[in-house]
Amino acid sequence: MLDVQELKSLIKAAASGMESIEDADLEKLATDNVEEYLDRLRKQDPRFTFEVTFGGERGASVFPPRHEPHLVSSMTDGRKIIKAYARDHEALRQDPVGALFQFNETGGQKFLDFVRTGKEQIWDPEEIRAFKSTVPLLSEMKFVPGSLAMSVRSMPDDRIIPIKLTFSKGDSQATLYYVEFRKARSGAEEVEITTIDTQPLGIALVLPFNTASKVSATISTNLPGQDIGQVAKACGALKLLQAGCTLELTSLKLNGHLCTLSVDPLPLNFKPGFFRFVEDLASIATRFNVSFPMPASLKLSNDEEQTFMILRALALNKALEINRFTTTFIKCPENAKVVPQQFRDEIVLRLEHQDSTATLFGTPIRLGPTRIQIDRAKVIQLSATMKKFTKVKMGMGVPIPLRPLVPVRFELVDRGDLLPQVPLRP
Repeated sequence: MLDVQELKSLIKAAASGMESIEDADLEKLATDNVEEYLDRLRKQDPRFTFEVTFGGERGASVFPPRHEPHLVSSMTDGRKIIKAYARDHEALRQDPVGALFQFNETGGQKFLDFVRTGKEQIWDPEEIRAFKSTVPLLSEMKFVPGSLAMSVRSMPDDRIIPIKLTFSKGDSQATLYYVEFRKARSGAEEVEITTIDTQPLGIALVLPFNTASKVSATISTNLPGQDIGQVAKACGALKLLQAGCTLELTSLKLNGHLCTLSVDPLPLNFKPGFFRFVEDLASIATRFNVSFPMPASLKLSNDEEQTFMILRALALNKALEINRFTTTFIKCPENAKVVPQQFRDEIVLRLEHQDSTATLFGTPIRLGPTRIQIDRAKVIQLSATMKKFTKVKMGMGVPIPLRPLVPVRFELVDRGDLLPQVPLRP
């Protein structure tokens, strides 16, 4: 119920300046005005309910609105958004709303293309010759030739479509067991489904309703920053797509085969070294039960490159060809005499650590017990290095540079296989 006398007093106060109105009264005045506006909209077409939203500083940035159940139309003037929702569905079935357009030849072709494919179309003012509508919010608009531009698009569907993708070429196969698709558009002759943006492998499939027509696919990648395990799976598919393969789609919701596509070789420009790099990173993640993101750049820093090479050797149990290896000996009473006596021009070196750790791309990795075994190594500048060790104070470290003569073995070992921790004796 409206308090007429109170409204009159508020209107008089507004005439003398908004500053003279209390906040609560100003809020009530604004609310009552909006309610009166909504009431007029409802009287124009009782089959609909209406909603007015003032965006404040966000303005029209929230337009067009997301799809909502029963939302029929929406408009904005840059300050507010007005939405019309279907209320009386039976009345709308008996008397549907619609619009009448008259286009020039170019505009007509755009309209037919929208009906056929559901692709977004934009009409310039010169392409629209006449316009009339019974759609709420549009029915009161007066058409002036050359002043109306319009766009239309198929409403996307946010519902998830889970699909299994199987890529095959000869004996090689890669399977993505769960890929989330959504319907992007739909027309009278075809529908387009696309993967969600957060997946490393992007696929857009245009599926014609006529089974005799060809299916078209668009492939994109979004690898940097993605979990390396997911990137490795995507790369398995990309390797086959790049070579040309068959792609089988299976609906997980229907538990049935959708279609099989023959994909010609795609110019994705991924080199074999890139695929090997990703496979090695995935092996590291699997071996040490850790997750880390795919780096944005393949140009690693020296520290990252060295860490990667050592982790790869540990994960794959492969020896490394190393030109120079430096270890630091801390001088203490137990080894002060042993080191100069035992070191020769060629030595065998074995280094063990009970609980090694590493950091790759900012992710800490616990390695556990490790061993470095060099079966033959030449001490670089042996005499000078041993003199430096002899003269250094107790507790100080001396770098011992070596040139390995055989590949260096980096090994993960059981804790019981480590050498007993006893001090060295001369």
